[in-house]
Amino acid sequence: MDQSEAQYLVPYDIHYRLQNWARYARVRKWPSHCRSIEHQYLPEAGDVFDPPPPRITVDLWDALAVEKAWAYKMPFKEKMLLKAHYILAPVMPKSGDIGAVWSYHIRRVCRQLAIKRARYFAETYRAALMMRNVLGGRL
Repeated sequence: MDQSEAQYLVPYDIHYRLQNWARYARVRKWPSHCRSIEHQYLPEAGDVFDPPPPRITVDLWDALAVEKAWAYKMPFKEKMLLKAHYILAPVMPKSGDIGAVWSYHIRRVCRQLAIKRARYFAETYRAALMMRNVLGGRL
């Protein structure tokens, strides 16, 4: 991250809320079972089975407040930019350089939203501050 990008770091209060919203948005299907007896099956010793997925903690009420503000009160371009930056952000690759993956992601988002590459972090910062204003200021 160079100095031009560092000046556009999203303030922690709204960044935390947007990350919480992203965790909520990524996991729409919560772990459950269909009330059959199969979920109680324990394999015999020596059988291999997958452990349950790790629990994801989400402040549901805050995530729903951010979702409502995002869906109904934000302009389209800023909505898509926040969605691309927080929800659709690339995860760590199994091998390779995360910088190259992020660079490709940023180029693709800029091309789709007609933003200059040099303005990506400034526009993301502006969209996050707009979301904070829509939500009613600081935490």
